[in-house]
Amino acid sequence: MSANSAFHIAVLPGDGIGQEVMAPALEVLRRIEATTPSLQFRFTEGAAGASHYKDTGKSMPDSTITLAETADAILLGACGLPSVRYPDNTEIMPQVELRFISIFTPACGRPGSSPGCEPDRRRAG
Repeated sequence: MSANSAFHIAVLPGDGIGQEVMAPALEVLRRIEATTPSLQFRFTEGAAGASHYKDTGKSMPDSTITLAETADAILLGACGLPSVRYPDNTEIMPQVELRFISIFTPACGRPGSSPGCEPDRRRAG
């Protein structure tokens, strides 16, 4: 990617609180973009999560999988609803289907209360 290209971010709001926090998360990214010369983001939203599974039987459509595979990054909101589960009673987790390699914790603890934000480098699947 050249320095002047826009970073393409797949935005997957998810369910519940995921949808609620996505607008403020995007606003933070837009503010960073506005104050950083030559940084540009391009956001494309896709469906994913328990609500989508409840309606269609899949945690995300093929178009979202393609979007995630072709984007430079994925911004995934919280997914899952207490009343919606896979047949084996496990929680709906689109990140498993996407086979994320690295997941970063969305928040850090206060200094001295936790080791801070560390990437989770477990490979799904």
